[in-house]
Amino acid sequence: MIEIEKAKNLIADLPPSEAILLLQSLNENGIIASDCYRQIYEDMTRKEILATHRAKIAQHADGRWRTYVVTAEGKKRQLVRTTLKKLEDDIVQNYKEVHGTPDKSPTFKACYYHWRELHDLKVTDNTKSKYDSDFVRYFEGESFSERPIADITGEDVEKFVFKKIMELSLCREATKSLLDYIKGTFRSAKNNRVIREDVTADIKRSEFFCKCVETPHNPDAVLVSDRDWKALYKRLEMDFQDNPVYMPPYAILMAAFTGMRVSELAALQWNDIKQDPITGRFYFLISRSEKYNVQTKEYHIGEVKNKRPRIYPVTPQINDLLTKIKSVRQQNQINDQWIFSNGDGRNIHKRNISDCLKNRCKQIGITPKGIHAFRRQINSDMRCDGVSSVITSSLIGNTQAVNQKHYTYDVIGLEEKERIVEQTNRKRLAAGGC
Repeated sequence: MIEIEKAKNLIADLPPSEAILLLQSLNENGIIASDCYRQIYEDMTRKEILATHRAKIAQHADGRWRTYVVTAEGKKRQLVRTTLKKLEDDIVQNYKEVHGTPDKSPTFKACYYHWRELHDLKVTDNTKSKYDSDFVRYFEGESFSERPIADITGEDVEKFVFKKIMELSLCREATKSLLDYIKGTFRSAKNNRVIREDVTADIKRSEFFCKCVETPHNPDAVLVSDRDWKALYKRLEMDFQDNPVYMPPYAILMAAFTGMRVSELAALQWNDIKQDPITGRFYFLISRSEKYNVQTKEYHIGEVKNKRPRIYPVTPQINDLLTKIKSVRQQNQINDQWIFSNGDGRNIHKRNISDCLKNRCKQIGITPKGIHAFRRQINSDMRCDGVSSVITSSLIGNTQAVNQKHYTYDVIGLEEKERIVEQTNRKRLAAGGC
């Protein structure tokens, strides 16, 4: 049998995969001892794992060595040890617990969390929380997520996606999200040379839509009909009389006039009202929105959703509402920057506005709605009145594609449709000489 140092020299210049095969052959043929094989293999494994460790390893002023690792749950954990060797031992052990040994393909779950390490840098805390809950919904407890990723074929992926669609009655948007998680994981695994081929590269989203569940929108829930608005407006007027300092009803009326997002209403300040120096007309500069961090349970004021401030004209109806709010503030000695204020220097939160609207809908016996119903309604009203999508998109604060797909509905009444069809029929008859 050859000595351990000679065996190391034999594999010194070989790639890891070839070196392992040669060592296995030498061991099986009795040329090197099993103990020798295991020691060399462990040394190679250790070196390979430490080479892939990306976090900084540093010795601090207290003499201890520190670094960060990611656990199997995707959480960052700091390692602190008295010597560099002990720290490296823990790095190797953590890697094996999360990924398995380098000669064994890591599981889909391990690769998913590796993908998340980089991807989470690009998204907000709320989006990260959504990813976490989606992982539980789609992958937790599934054999698919525990399989070595190198063993998963394209057909395995398709079968799994179809299985989840049927089990969870997924719509198209949910199916897109599920497939995006899988595709992102496989793409990351290929980029990190865990797998040679991305078997999801040629899988198209549209292949699964035939099994997706599409629940038609209930117009009563997504729009505010004239009948519902009449009843709701009467209820809001009662609020103005019975509890004039309570601001959510005023915010609801502002939503009906402007189609602002509820987060934008909550962040609206008096200095957001500007005057055009040329025409003298007043307008809102909508540039802020209220955010809620589901991880920290805290509110803060940030940019609007698309990060593009927009202007919205102050119409006579809006001006009357602002005048009413100013009068209430003066009578109650409220003096802060928020249009919709608690009276203690703080703005009312978007949750308060949304809850108020849903409660008022229940009280008057109509389908509960969100503030977004006003956004859809005002956009649909303008579009059906012939306003261009460029203008409505600019006022609402969406792209034209989003406005057309999610915010435009047929809100023309039967009488108006009859008039349009009758006019078309007349033209048709006239063209035929009748």
